[in-house]
Formats: sequence, C-alpha cells, structure tokens
Amino acid sequence: MSGDVMQLVTQFKTACANYDINAIDSHTALCETLDALAGDLGKDGETRIQFGVGEVWTEIHKLWRDLVHAQLTFWDGDDSDDGDDAGSIKERKKQHSLSSLCVSLARFMRNLVAGVSGNQIKAFEDEPIIRRLLHYYTSWSSIENEEASFTARILTQMLSNIITGNEALISNLWETYLNLQEDQVILIRLLASPDNRILLAVLTMIINCVRESRSRTKMLTRTPIGARICIILLDDMVKLYDADEGSEGARAFDVGYSIFTRIIETGLMPDLYTELAIFLSWHTVANYENACQTMSHAVQSILFAVNLRSNSDAKIASSLSSTHESIHAFFNQIHLEGVGLVENLVELLRLLDRFLPRINFGKPVATSAGPTVEQTKQKETPAPSVQAPTPAPGNPGFNFLKRDLKSLSSRACDICST
Repeated sequence: MSGDVMQLVTQFKTACANYDINAIDSHTALCETLDALAGDLGKDGETRIQFGVGEVWTEIHKLWRDLVHAQLTFWDGDDSDDGDDAGSIKERKKQHSLSSLCVSLARFMRNLVAGVSGNQIKAFEDEPIIRRLLHYYTSWSSIENEEASFTARILTQMLSNIITGNEALISNLWETYLNLQEDQVILIRLLASPDNRILLAVLTMIINCVRESRSRTKMLTRTPIGARICIILLDDMVKLYDADEGSEGARAFDVGYSIFTRIIETGLMPDLYTELAIFLSWHTVANYENACQTMSHAVQSILFAVNLRSNSDAKIASSLSSTHESIHAFFNQIHLEGVGLVENLVELLRLLDRFLPRINFGKPVATSAGPTVEQTKQKETPAPSVQAPTPAPGNPGFNFLKRDLKSLSSRACDICST
C-alpha cells in the first residue's frame, strides 16, 4: 500500500473514531471526510483497490448498522404532537443530519466499489441494510420529500455500482429481489417514484441485470414479481414518452425501451404475455362475470322504471331488452372468436401507422401522398415531401413506431381492462 493511500485510510479511521451516531454535531466532520475520500477514490482505480485492502471494512459495516438503526428508530418516543416547536425543529435537524450522512456514505461507497470486484463483494454484505434504507426513503411519507428522493437516488446508484460487472452478485441480488414479498421489493417502490432521476437509476440497474443473461431475463417474464415490475415499467413508459429530448425522463424512456427490446430479442415476449394475463386475471378476468351481472341488473332496473310509465312506452322497453340481449351476445362472440387484445392492437397500430403523419422531433413529417383536401381547397402549394429514413432490415416500419401511438395503444389497454 502506497503512502498516499495509507494516509487516506488513516483519515477515514480517525473520522469514524471521532463520530457518534447520536451526536448530531459529530456528523458534519464525518460527512466532510467521506466526501473528500469519495473524490479521491473516484479518480484512480488503483487507489480504490489499495484502499479496499486496508482494514476499513469493519468501520464501514458499523457505519451502515448505526445509520439504519438510527433511521428506522427515528420516531421512537416522538413527542412532536405536543405542540413544542423547539422539539419539532430539533427532530427536523436530526433527520436532515441522518440523511446527509447517508448520502455522503453512499457516495463514498459508490466510488469505492466501482470496477473493483473485491470491494464489491465486501460491500454486498451490507445489501440487506441498504435495502432497508431504500425501503425507508421510498415510503409513502418520504417519496414526495426532495431530500428523501435525493437520498434514495444516491443509494440506488451505489447499489447499482456494487453489482455492475460482477455476475455472481447480480444473480444473487436478482434472485433475492424477485422472490421477496411484493411490498419488500425496492425495485417496485423505486419504479413508482415520480422523480425521473430515480427512474433512470433503477432502470439502469435493471438493464445491467438482464442484458447478458437469458435466465435473469426469463425470471423477469415468468415470475409474479417480474410481471409486476413490467406492469409498472409500462406505466412509466407512458408517463415518459413525451419527455424532452436529452432530459432524464427521455433517457429513462430509452433504457426502459432497451429492457423490452431485450425481452423481445430473447424470444420471451410470449412468456411475458402469459404471466401478465395470469397476473391481470385476478383484477379483470375474474370480474367479467360480475361485470355482466352488473350490466344485467342495470338494464333490468331501467326496464322496471320504464314499465312503471304508461303502456305506450312498451316499444322502448322492448328495445332496451333487445339491447340487453345484444350485450351478452357481443361478449360471448368475442370469447368464441378468440380474438385477443394483442391482435387488435397490432391491427390498430398498422392502420394508424398507415393513415397518420409520421412524427419527427415532435413535428409531423410530410409524405409523398400529395396535398391534403384542405390544401387543395386553399390552392396552396404543398410543402416538399420529406423522405422518411429507411427501416432497418428485418424490422419494416418498426423504426417509425411513434410514442404517441404507444400512448394511444396503452390507453386502449386501459379501456379494455376496465
């Protein structure tokens, strides 16, 4: 170990020895040391390797244990409801201090583990603690808090760095997360965040998990938790489709698109459809019969109300009865024909792609079909047509699939499912 690295290790150990998790005033000095070390570790891979060899992991593990204990027991014995403004200010100051310490420690760890397998393995020992902290910072009471969202984002980036490039750790984390109870899966909680920067961080971690492994991609398409992740991801894609180019939202959309591209390339899209059908059946298919019964009761109520009127309204009652029968026949015919939602959406997209103008950077691109009827009426000279780029071989028209069509089809899914 070089003298410079030894000095960094000494600084770290001294800062850890002088701090007390219960003494807020001692947090500032530790945060400053961690931030300075993070900068030094981010510059040189050899420094990271030598620093990790030093006897620093005992202190690191203790920092995480102290932090999660202090954070998760923060409200124990809280008397903030007694109207004491001084006590409330003190609690807010302590909460801010713990969040700042968590951010500084996460930055330090994010740089320490980057590209160093040995450091990643040691850091992964604290994954359960990191998961509990992420669970806390993505809670309902914290998700709208800007400081909590920032902390969750840094923790997510750190967790992604811990596993990136290490196949054993990726498999360990992926199998663990996709077999947890749904309310314990932090990937789902992170994907539900309204912060596009958090979405970008968690989607980057997910694509790193599935990119080089068919088995992990298969888990994403064949497990209940994987299906739940895909559903939330689709919701995020709808939300992000009109994000400004170059923004975190647009980058998150591109990463999410890459995840589904990976599923398609590995031939697992049918598996995902099957799993989604099973998952959604609990919410939709099982309710079809109840929905028909509800419609039947509604029509019968209308018939009853009409029959109370004069006998001259018998034709109206007869028409409503025929409508009632037609509704049942319509739903029965759909089930018998076996025409599914996917086939209808494919046909819808084909027709829309044929008849609607193409969109390029938010503006319609003219085609070579000639002037429109409105242009002919106004006797205006049509604008020069713009030749659309040639689709990639083997994917005709796929390059022209527009985000607005995706949004429309997703809304069609919502209408069909409800």
